[in-house]
Amino acid sequence: MNENVWIYAKWGVGLLDKLSRILDQEQIEYEPVHLDVFGNQGKLVVYPEAETHIQQMMRMCSSYQWTCIPSGGETKKGLGGVLSQFDIRCSLSRYTGVIDHAVDDMIVSVKAGTPLKALNEQLAKTGQMVPFDSFCPEKATIGGIVAANDSGPKRMRYGAPRDHVLSMRVIHANGDVRQAGERLSDADTCNSVRVYIGSMGTLGIFSTITLKLVPIPSTRHLVLFTYKYNDTNAVRQRIRHIKQATSLEPVCLELLNQSLASAVNAQVSADNEALKQMWPEHDNDDGHNDSSQNDSQNDSQNDSQNDRHGGNVSYVLAVGFEGEQRMVEAQVQDLLSEQKDCQAVLTLDTPETDAWWKSFSHLYPNCSHIRYPTAQRPEHIHIGLKIGVKPVEAVDVLLTLDILAEELDVRVLSHASAGTGLIKAYLTGTTEQLRAYVQKCRGFYRGSNRYVIVSHAPLTFRQNVYPWGAHPSYIDFMLDIKNKMDPDHVLSPKRLMIGGV
Repeated sequence: MNENVWIYAKWGVGLLDKLSRILDQEQIEYEPVHLDVFGNQGKLVVYPEAETHIQQMMRMCSSYQWTCIPSGGETKKGLGGVLSQFDIRCSLSRYTGVIDHAVDDMIVSVKAGTPLKALNEQLAKTGQMVPFDSFCPEKATIGGIVAANDSGPKRMRYGAPRDHVLSMRVIHANGDVRQAGERLSDADTCNSVRVYIGSMGTLGIFSTITLKLVPIPSTRHLVLFTYKYNDTNAVRQRIRHIKQATSLEPVCLELLNQSLASAVNAQVSADNEALKQMWPEHDNDDGHNDSSQNDSQNDSQNDSQNDRHGGNVSYVLAVGFEGEQRMVEAQVQDLLSEQKDCQAVLTLDTPETDAWWKSFSHLYPNCSHIRYPTAQRPEHIHIGLKIGVKPVEAVDVLLTLDILAEELDVRVLSHASAGTGLIKAYLTGTTEQLRAYVQKCRGFYRGSNRYVIVSHAPLTFRQNVYPWGAHPSYIDFMLDIKNKMDPDHVLSPKRLMIGGV
């Protein structure tokens, strides 16, 4: 037996012996913690296949004071937490599937480990969908999305995950099951369910989640406006016009910086000549750095400010419309009636729009498929930031992120929602460069309704740069709930709940 495996086996022998009483051998694995840079692992990984398995495991954890962290597709392993290892990692990757689908009522109850893409593929048979647009949908699970209240650009129209959760079954640290949101008034349902949404696995393990559905829109169009680096006033005017136009109801109003826009279009423009003309030279940084060739290209591009802003395109405003074909086409025509403020404009039809969003959804730094360190520059790491500001500030924030990247010689791919004020940035640089970047951002964006969260980073970075920034005003309330529900801090200790920000 490999020496490292033997060491972990020795540490976990007591755990293994006891867990074997409630789980089959193939439901328990050792986890070599030294192989993962993100932490949030377990001495043992268990794979429950029924709710009773989760209950029995949590009762055992409570009795023996074992720490436990839930996981799904592991797309959020780099979010929160400063511990390398817990006693048990409870993986819900085998706890999947639809429990009940009330087609006429447009409601579905699903096991928490079900990936978003798999769920929507099944719901599509009835013309319905869960309107989450989380990143890496083939891996991101319903439970993980709700636990982080994770959302993408279409939050502007469809809202956040918390707006679609009707009820859920949650297993607490002592093994008890609570049906949150069941048979309560609307106000009570929100208060009850929302305590768990965004709690990052610190209050309980989600078993099943009941969601409101929406019809799949028959037509999905995306209009891309391109602007030069010094045309931010024109960007603001365009956004203001869209928001004030009563005839327009976009699903997203997303501004991308040049690096991110080029990365998205590099993957979808092979069969689209118009996209090739808009981005004649693609910035091949896909945010993953999965090959030495990409590393070399990215590093050489990172050496010059002109590579960030020297081309014809520096910002792209993506305006999406979804719904019945006639209404979507009418809104696109209305939007295009005035387009003199931009450098170029392109409208994508439904297949092209779907391809564009698919590319976009795989560019987020995601620990399930990123390798560390990079091949060419081993001192470089990748982190993700989530920044919240007022919607009117979104354009200025995106500009500031680019300027700050030049100042600190950091690579940044970023996008900002002018509809919600949520900004996400994906950074590459040395630990010191990125620490300085985060500190400066937090200096710029603090105070009421503002925050800067490190949404993805290696463990060593999170241990030195507090992921959550300033505590929200309700932190004492949330900690009080944690101490009441889990007094021994069995579930995800030191990962900290964020209350759905």
